Amino acid sequence: MKKCLAILLTAVMVLTLAAGCCSAEAGKTFKIGFLFSNFDTMFGRMVRAQVEEAGKELGIEFVFTADEEIADDQINSLENVLSAGVDGVLIAPVSTSMVPKIVQMCAGAETPVMCCFRDLTYDEEAYNQVKDNPYFLGATFEGETQAGYDMCKYLNEIGHTRAGIIWFPPGQPLSDTRMAGWQKAIDEGLIENTSSWTFDGTDALNSFLGGIEYFCTTGKNDVDAIVQLTGNLPGPASINVVESYSLQDQIKIVTYDQFDGMDAALESGVLVFSACGHHVDPLYALMVLYNYLNGTPVTEGKFTNAANYLYVTNIDQFKKFEPYCNIEKVIYTAEDIRKMVGIDEAGLKEIMAAYNIDILK
Repeated sequence: MKKCLAILLTAVMVLTLAAGCCSAEAGKTFKIGFLFSNFDTMFGRMVRAQVEEAGKELGIEFVFTADEEIADDQINSLENVLSAGVDGVLIAPVSTSMVPKIVQMCAGAETPVMCCFRDLTYDEEAYNQVKDNPYFLGATFEGETQAGYDMCKYLNEIGHTRAGIIWFPPGQPLSDTRMAGWQKAIDEGLIENTSSWTFDGTDALNSFLGGIEYFCTTGKNDVDAIVQLTGNLPGPASINVVESYSLQDQIKIVTYDQFDGMDAALESGVLVFSACGHHVDPLYALMVLYNYLNGTPVTEGKFTNAANYLYVTNIDQFKKFEPYCNIEKVIYTAEDIRKMVGIDEAGLKEIMAAYNIDILK
């Protein structure tokens, strides 16, 4: 009987140890501050759901703060998070110019920080100020320029190449990197910029829709496509403008971002391409931060890498994507996240490179 009991206890211990190998180290938990603009939008809810899935698997306690992209509010939030005593900071900086201040504050609190949603390599001045700071781990960001190029390439493939483009004033990394993709497509002859509108940020929505209105009236003989920098700002309103002039067969819209009403926009035939699904960006950044805290850094240097967008070009693809918008599913499950524990730089970049509409379960 004693021998049988010993065998049974040994088997239990083996199973317990095996289970521990498949998840984060038993009992090792971290408290991480996550600073983002707004967790109450569709996009914000998707961002939060994905990192919370990782948190459940990895034993992370999050301190979530939202700043509505107001610089002073973000600095105040960061002060509060650091005062609360966190092991690490995950942050979507309001602007790249703020990163030196953010890193300085985190270094003062001896707290590692990883950035997301901002291409620091674009802002050379800011990056040079932080690249040698040991508390700065790097940044993940969306592949803005590639997505901008690909949406124009798609227009070429469907035979809509005379584009009305809403240009934004230069000087902002997000808009500059997106517009760089459009310009590359123009330079290669994939599309022509046959009509232009300059965005005036003082009255954002009306200025944006003013451009759509212009392309549907004054410029309607010159365009068969509209290239948008964002879908979040107008939502379905730009599609409604095109339909109000009965131009849905002539003018096709390509854009960034998912938005409420995207399914109807695709079904209308006006929206033909949306670069979206980039809510996973902070998950990659989180894994860099987590592995660093866990004693298995992804790299000895700084991790900087672009995350892919998903490209949704028809209603069937949207139906595949919709459960993730509704938080019924997350892209990366607990099983996927376990595979990122202890991962190296090449492995994480490989996962990021594989992200596309076809991997949705």
